Amino acid sequence: TTMMVNGVCNMCKQVIEESSMLEGVYSAEWSPETKVLQLSYDPEKITLATIGASINKSGYDTEYNTADEEAYQSLHRCCHYRDPEVVKDQQ
Repeated sequence: TTMMVNGVCNMCKQVIEESSMLEGVYSAEWSPETKVLQLSYDPEKITLATIGASINKSGYDTEYNTADEEAYQSLHRCCHYRDPEVVKDQQ
């Protein structure tokens, strides 16, 4: 399945993918260009909501929920995807 996750760079990619790799998740591949996270997981072991909550906790917004401000602010400055200047610099 897929999920939209905001982010801008390869550092974001690493954190998003790592925060997705919970028990029951077989693979997680995020693209900085498309913002799409490709997931392969066992729905009998884990839910998409649980995966999304883990991503939010790491500081990233998904199509379903927003990361809290403290988690977002803890990201490295180059990963501040809500800042238009950072997004522009990453393009």
